[in-house]
Amino acid sequence: MRCTPRMIVCILGVGLVALALSGCQKRYPVEVRGIVRSSTDGSPMSGVRVILLTPGTRWIGKDGTKEPIFGEDHPTITGDDGSFVFKFEADWGPGEQWELALSRDGYEDESVMMPLSQDTRTSSQSGTWRMFVFAYMRPKG
Repeated sequence: MRCTPRMIVCILGVGLVALALSGCQKRYPVEVRGIVRSSTDGSPMSGVRVILLTPGTRWIGKDGTKEPIFGEDHPTITGDDGSFVFKFEADWGPGEQWELALSRDGYEDESVMMPLSQDTRTSSQSGTWRMFVFAYMRPKG
């Protein structure tokens, strides 16, 4: 299968249709996982810098407390298998959109827009909101 030059994104989830609860500003545990591959041959790409940008504040655990973070404050790098993961707590409003910014020397910078919509679960249900992203990067030139 040949990849298009644009970023290909599949958002899947276990118990996730999307990530927004209308009118609710409660913090929820969130896990965003993904794999970055080369658009030329589909091989996993290690060493890709991945930044998750959200319009609101996210919180991560640090020394038993929750610390607010923003996208640039907490980037991650893909492993040998091209995978990355972000684990945090977040609140969000209806219609928000999150973005993954990807960069690596020798490749075009890419961004993945992740629109959030109404989830089928109610605010009383617990559990982690999970999202999985497949991304492809194009070589420069």
